[in-house]
Amino acid sequence: MGFRFWIIVAGLLGALGVFLGAMGSHMLADTLTGDKAVFFEKAWRYHMIHVFAILFCSWLIWVFDHGMESHGSWSARLSAVFFFMGIVLFSGSLYMKAIMGGSPLIPLIPIGGMSFILGWVMIMVSGFRIPRF
Repeated sequence: MGFRFWIIVAGLLGALGVFLGAMGSHMLADTLTGDKAVFFEKAWRYHMIHVFAILFCSWLIWVFDHGMESHGSWSARLSAVFFFMGIVLFSGSLYMKAIMGGSPLIPLIPIGGMSFILGWVMIMVSGFRIPRF
């Protein structure tokens, strides 16, 4: 999965995030109160932050693929995968918890959080592997 793929994924997830944010502010405003509002806001915030992280990963993949060390792009690719998994598992589970109440997917929240952490660790690994121009 190259840099173009991750740019498209980021665009899709970004549009979904804006849609969900608008839905939470308008269509679900009466439903999302108290803890539900907190869960939804946290899901949305982590979702949108990591959309930009995926965009950054796509840039890193491009740098690696067009630099002198194209074999180094594995860490940036893995980072994008982890960020994607984090959005799906962490934010997705919190969205469900906010909208539907208690969710059987709650055990997925820490797995999604760990995916975010691993994504940032892989960004760090990428930093050590960036070619010098």
